Amino acid sequence: MASKPVRSGYNSAQRVIHWLTVIIVAAQIAFGDSVSAVERAMREGRTPDGFDAGMANAHFWGGISVLTLTVLRLVIRHRDGVPPPLATGLQARLATASHHLFYVLLILMPLTGLVAWYVLPAAGAVHELGKPVLIVLIAVHVAAALWHHFVTRDTTLTRMLRGPR
Repeated sequence: MASKPVRSGYNSAQRVIHWLTVIIVAAQIAFGDSVSAVERAMREGRTPDGFDAGMANAHFWGGISVLTLTVLRLVIRHRDGVPPPLATGLQARLATASHHLFYVLLILMPLTGLVAWYVLPAAGAVHELGKPVLIVLIAVHVAAALWHHFVTRDTTLTRMLRGPR
């Protein structure tokens, strides 16, 4: 996942993909339990509730969308690079590690979900383990962005909001 530094902010494609992914992942987290409800109804020989069936379907396509957007984002990142980190030392290494973990999760979560649904239901346990990790990582990411914006008063957050200047 090598990246080459570019302007002071992320380009418009990177920003759009980031915020689309945020919206889809939030919905995935909010409605992911509908998949379990549909599976339970099917195991018990019942017709799944219409809302749960719809949300499970949306979760499936949301996962495909997250996977597609993440791969596209990595391609653009490789092609266009990213702004250099504003932090240094341990803080920069932690930021890099957390971004890499995001990419791993945003690829593995959809893949394990697909494998669980179509091939090996036991992969669902691995898929579900990713949810709390992703939630904690999101919380740390948001806290770090707010820290940079309000405490260190650098442009870390605005680079993803406004792009290059």
